[in-house]
Order: sequence, then C-alpha cells, then structure tokens
Amino acid sequence: LSNSISLAWAKQILEGYQKGVEEEGSKILILMKIIDESVACGDRLLVFSQSLATLDLIEEYLSRRLVPSSTAKWKKNEHYYRLDGSTRSEER
Repeated sequence: LSNSISLAWAKQILEGYQKGVEEEGSKILILMKIIDESVACGDRLLVFSQSLATLDLIEEYLSRRLVPSSTAKWKKNEHYYRLDGSTRSEER
C-alpha cells in the first residue's frame, strides 16, 4: 500500500487547465456575474470568505475587469473595499 494518493482520475478533467483563466472556475464566473448585475442595478454587495487566498483571487480577477457601465478597471479603495485581519481598525 502506497502512502501517496493517486490523482490519475483527475488527469482528463485537468487536461488543458490554465491557471488564472477565469473560465476555468464556475464559482468565480458566477460571482463575477453577481457582481456585474448588482453594480449595474445600483446595489451594493458584500462578499464573505474564510480564505485570504480566495479574497486575493477575487481581487486579481476584479483588477482585470471593467467596472460595469464604465471604462475604468476595478481599483481597491475606489470601487471596492477589502476588510480582513490585516485591515487597521481605523480603516474599518
């Protein structure tokens, strides 16, 4: 019995996978659609995550996208705010 787990089953699923390509993740696609629709109708949106890595990923995707009905790309502290454990209490 080997101590390692075989990932051969995932080879076909991950074939052609490209890191950082938005279309590779259905959850991020759904989130971006929710963000777009919310902003387009003037709503505000609050996204929670227990993972700092997930918040980093969301920020990365936002930075590549245009704010709906605008020619500007998303910019932290201008178009959105991020609150996590590193946010100073004065900024909250």
